[in-house]
Amino acid sequence: MDPETAHDGWVIEVVPDVGPLYEEARQAKALADAAAAATTEASRLMRRAARELRQAGLPVTDAAVVLGVSRGRVSQLTRDTPGAGRAAARVVERGGPFLGQLGHDSNWFPP
Repeated sequence: MDPETAHDGWVIEVVPDVGPLYEEARQAKALADAAAAATTEASRLMRRAARELRQAGLPVTDAAVVLGVSRGRVSQLTRDTPGAGRAAARVVERGGPFLGQLGHDSNWFPP
């Protein structure tokens, strides 16, 4: 290497010599990335469809049949805050050691 050459803009990619397995691994990674993106989009569309079915007046049971999921899943999909289940609500209601340490002037939770 020439000590006078600036190397700060170089990008070095190390490619293991594993023959055709490297390309197979790259294809597998690309497919996994595409599957993850498709799952995210499917979840978004499922939540929207569940909300729209319920807003159109369909009972939870009928919305579940249309979507091909359980009634409980329809309820989960139509919650305002994804992941905010009953267990989280119980923790806030009961308090507990951590919540009790926040004190009444905390802005984290309503009094």
